[in-house]
Amino acid sequence: VISGSYDKTLKLYDSRISSSPVFTVNHGHPVESVLFLPSGGIFISAGGTELRVWDALAGGRLLARISHHHKTITCLCLASNNSRLLSGSLDRHVKIYDMSTYRPVYNIDYPNSILSLGVSGNDETLVAGTVDGIVSVKRRDIEKVSKKEIKRLKTN
Repeated sequence: VISGSYDKTLKLYDSRISSSPVFTVNHGHPVESVLFLPSGGIFISAGGTELRVWDALAGGRLLARISHHHKTITCLCLASNNSRLLSGSLDRHVKIYDMSTYRPVYNIDYPNSILSLGVSGNDETLVAGTVDGIVSVKRRDIEKVSKKEIKRLKTN
């Protein structure tokens, strides 16, 4: 179990052995969101304008710092079979990162600050909750069949 706190710390607990943390790391800003990767060894924290990538198996060693937002990052989620990381922020942007490089590959703008994110299993739907109480649902455009292909299908 991992917890993130406004005291700027993240604590990893092993619920099988004790109530005290296995280790504690300092994010440097109040922690808004924590995401453990399905592999189990890496976790990501969001606080302030920065994401931090940590190695749990190495006792909380810091692997990367990612800073592409201009205001507090509020939420994290994974997409594309865990190969993409999405972060939402009070700066009204959702950033999409390549998990192999931690570099941004896409940016989505919203009219208001983002508080929560979700992505469907097939990556076709992105849901974002904003500070004004709106739930935005964006769907990926399905590739359109060209007119030539439609004509070819009709003539066969």
